[in-house]
Amino acid sequence: MRALTLIAASTQIVYLLTLVFPVAGAELVVDAWVSMIAEWTAVAACWTAVALMSSNRVTPIIASAAVTSTVLGDTLFLAATDGDGTTPFPSLADLLYLGFYVLMLVAIVSAARNLLAGRGAVVVFDVVVGSLGAASILALVLTPVLDSTVIKSDPLASILALSYPVLDVLLIAVLVGVCASDRSGAPWLSLILGLVLFAGADIVYAMNVPDSGYVVGTILDAAWSIGVFLIVLWICLWTEPGKTARSPTLPSRVGTTIAVLSIVCALAVLVIAPAVSGSVVAIFLAVATIVCTIAPIAIRRRHLRVQRDLDPLTGLGNRSLVEHRADEILPTLSTATVILIELEDVGEISEGLGHKVKDDVLRAVAAAVRAAAPRNATIGRLSGNEFVIFAPELPSDLQEEVRAAARAAVGHPIRVADIDLVMRSTIGLSTFPDNGDNFVELLKHAEALVRRAKKPRQTTRESGSDRPSEALNRLRSLHELRSAIGREQIVLRYQPKIRISTGVTEGVESLARWEHPTRGLLGPDQFIPLLEDAQLMAGWTHDILTDALDQAAAWATQGLTMGVAVNVSGSSLNRTGFVDRVLPLLHDRGLSPALLTLEITEQQVIDDAERVGEALSPLREAGVRISLDDFGTGFNSLTSLHGLVVDELKLDRSFVSTLTADARARALLRSVVGLARELGIDTVAEGVEDNDELTFLAEIGCVYAQGYLISPPVPADAIPAFAEAAWRTG
Repeated sequence: MRALTLIAASTQIVYLLTLVFPVAGAELVVDAWVSMIAEWTAVAACWTAVALMSSNRVTPIIASAAVTSTVLGDTLFLAATDGDGTTPFPSLADLLYLGFYVLMLVAIVSAARNLLAGRGAVVVFDVVVGSLGAASILALVLTPVLDSTVIKSDPLASILALSYPVLDVLLIAVLVGVCASDRSGAPWLSLILGLVLFAGADIVYAMNVPDSGYVVGTILDAAWSIGVFLIVLWICLWTEPGKTARSPTLPSRVGTTIAVLSIVCALAVLVIAPAVSGSVVAIFLAVATIVCTIAPIAIRRRHLRVQRDLDPLTGLGNRSLVEHRADEILPTLSTATVILIELEDVGEISEGLGHKVKDDVLRAVAAAVRAAAPRNATIGRLSGNEFVIFAPELPSDLQEEVRAAARAAVGHPIRVADIDLVMRSTIGLSTFPDNGDNFVELLKHAEALVRRAKKPRQTTRESGSDRPSEALNRLRSLHELRSAIGREQIVLRYQPKIRISTGVTEGVESLARWEHPTRGLLGPDQFIPLLEDAQLMAGWTHDILTDALDQAAAWATQGLTMGVAVNVSGSSLNRTGFVDRVLPLLHDRGLSPALLTLEITEQQVIDDAERVGEALSPLREAGVRISLDDFGTGFNSLTSLHGLVVDELKLDRSFVSTLTADARARALLRSVVGLARELGIDTVAEGVEDNDELTFLAEIGCVYAQGYLISPPVPADAIPAFAEAAWRTG
């Protein structure tokens, strides 16, 4: 296709040279053959470009048909030329020339339709104003021809000749109006230049043809031929991949410039026309230009003002808009709420899936936040990953409801690139007047809450930043994990817990494993953090608890009374209704509450002991055992014991692994076990791996032990056989 375009350009150059430097006796060859070869080669180039396209062919097909129409008209025009080079006017060729304008107008509208979605009114005003301004100048220049049409014997010829420059101006005005509002990078320049050449040639044509007819073989022919080539070049550029793929951004100020230039032209006509020609048509068009300019300028100013206050990607308000609205009405309010939503996966999505997918996700999140916010709220996007809701007069009893609705809306799966993305978010909430007197102070308070909530998660992920491939793997793992839930890919393994003094198995800890179809059996460290990130942990915990109690009930029917321990996440305790469902699950299976142990981590207690205590107190009173897991890993271990009543301490593996070689570790462990005994709390040593560790634990009075020395996590059907024999502790 490029080769054919180069050939077309070369023939245009040859044709121009033969007109500038004519060869005696070769006029027929130049006029009839070289000109037609130049134009038909250009036509072949544009149709070849269309044939090579795989999609979006409507615009170039219509434009190619327009070019073919005008070149076919030139062919008929030459065929009707007599021996001295004079052609009849008007002729059949003129119908084809008029067809060119109709088809080209349709092509331009088709090309601009997707690029200028939502900006049609502005474009129409640009076209009208530009057309009127140019038409007023054209009417002034062509006044002699216009006047002559009244007295000519063939006024049809004059009107037809005048229609060409008028139609050229219309097409150019449409193009300029489109360009004023389009910043997508579409290749309009060559089309504009081609139509400008057509307009110039048609003006000369209109001023001469009605009197004397047109003579073939002048430089004027080259103007039309080169114009055809430039239009073909636009078609070829349009068919290249990526030329029209980008989306429009903020409107440019070209449209305002058009309006100003149109007014200048109209004023010039109003000054010149009465003195030179007195053209009524020119004066009327100039006045119409000035009147019509007022409307688009007003619309454009309003559009620019609105765009200045909006985020161009999501259509939400920007920080300036939200702050202005908030500060404007805060003095009149009794209360108001600011909810800050910070997304935590934006960087990974951008690195793993690309910027376009990230933009799609942000638009989806914006729509979700808008749907979750109160009707009278102002919603804005503050930065790349921050959204804000300003809700005036939101009652205190509805604040948490709105926060939960926003979190749920943001966390709803978003389908992109064959992956269901669930966005993590951290939300901070502040209220007026308790947390500030203006929007900036309220926002700062919400930001502080977000930073405080994110700090534990940031600590666990400081080991390294995700490369693009790692980010993509993480996103795909999340997608697979969501698919795995409910499809029997999540299995439970049970690790026995023995009483050290007797060796009897008195309970098991339920441990989840992911039976991945391609990666094998995955441990909790390979997917639990993903569950927490994706806010799936609460639902996951409920499913694990249900399966573990089902298994305990199955063992009971076999005559084996076996307690089960289940790890409970902080998000599960936060989830409304989770704690209330525990006792009914036990009751439905006929199990005693004493057979269930809920394990919570020490960090959860440190973060919010009061909330954890309130959530678990009804269960403990009913007989469910509460175990403090990973004891000793936090900096406030003794404070944890004071802040929460528990039945069991699980001594972290970091204690047990060093006791045989570290006297200080032995002394510390002895003290912890003694303190727990004084408080009436059982102790469980985790990660016991050799007999020396077990012997020392027995000496200091540790009650229970579990670890690979005793048994690794095993399937449920292995537990009855293991429980039949007491473990040898000596």
